[in-house]
Amino acid sequence: MNARNAETLTWEKATSVDEVRRLIDQGIVLQPATAKKLAKRFKEDESSQITEYFAVRVGESVDIRLSVEMAVESLMIWLTALGKSKYIGVFLERFLVVQNRVRAIRAILDVVMNLEGAQKGQSEETFCTGISLICEMGFAIREIGTMYPDLIKDPDKLLNHISAYLLSVSNHSSNHVRLSLLNYFGVLESGQARNNFHKVLDRFGHSMLDFLFRSLFEKKTEAVALKYLQENFGFILDTDYTIQKVVFETLKFYMLKKPDRFVLLCKEMSKQCESEDWSASQNAKSVWMRHLALLFSVTSDVNHVKLGSDIFLVLRMHKKSPGYTQLVDQVYKDQKIRKAFKELIDFYERPKPKQRSNMSLIRGTKRGRKPSLSKAPEMTTVDQVTFLNAI
Repeated sequence: MNARNAETLTWEKATSVDEVRRLIDQGIVLQPATAKKLAKRFKEDESSQITEYFAVRVGESVDIRLSVEMAVESLMIWLTALGKSKYIGVFLERFLVVQNRVRAIRAILDVVMNLEGAQKGQSEETFCTGISLICEMGFAIREIGTMYPDLIKDPDKLLNHISAYLLSVSNHSSNHVRLSLLNYFGVLESGQARNNFHKVLDRFGHSMLDFLFRSLFEKKTEAVALKYLQENFGFILDTDYTIQKVVFETLKFYMLKKPDRFVLLCKEMSKQCESEDWSASQNAKSVWMRHLALLFSVTSDVNHVKLGSDIFLVLRMHKKSPGYTQLVDQVYKDQKIRKAFKELIDFYERPKPKQRSNMSLIRGTKRGRKPSLSKAPEMTTVDQVTFLNAI
């Protein structure tokens, strides 16, 4: 027996995938500081092999409570140290075909719930990773239930169990948790009754919208915040009047606070509404158009002609959409709209030849490169949420 084999193997001393597997089998819990060192030590393919082995081991350990708890806790710490959503995908691809997958899924839910009590430091990071894993697991189960109905028995029952768990942690203060839940229920309940989505919006919709808009108007975070909003704002628009009151008040506040940047956001959102990538309903687009019309009315209230012109030009991006003409007519007939703003509508909707010479007075005379919001590279929702929460 050589000297290395004679030594007691520890996580700190592990230098190969086989040694890590032995440690996982022994049920020795991985510590956060050590996990970060290992994440740097191993190459991507080796990290993937380790992640896959965690999937196998969690499935095999479901009959022994302590063993599965230690395996899942080490898994969460490992995924947190890796810090990339791709490894959650690697885990799920292997995990959802293990023999005891349904019981193992419930075991993961139980372990992550026990991590919830930690509100600070590395323990909270690990808990947030667990929430991301559960959300991605829910998406995967729904897809499997549709494409391979025999692989998981009664997937709807399992999804209901996951939803109940996620709702139970919706009072957590972490933006990571809240952004994850917002996306999860928005996507999962798209095209159907939005009961759970309404619940999470009622609990933290206002604070999350404020957080996203503040992130949008900061240089470091604007690109990722914009991407998250483009992918999820449509789901928020497709909700009831109570939620829309909160949405409108948030829009109005930031329009008046950051008018130039806000107009850029509106343009991006309208582009998204009119694109083939728009994943929300036609109703959501109609609601967005009504918000723009109401914002135009606000610019009249504060007598900001330039801002009113900018907002109306964004609304005109939907001029081919159903209901546009009726909406503009309704705004025009509103007795509270100032004369100058009605003239704006005439100018764009029914221009006369002599009016065109005054176009620069409304649109401005600045030349050069048009301002725009930064665009983020391709990122998964998990990576977006992790990035925004870390700032």
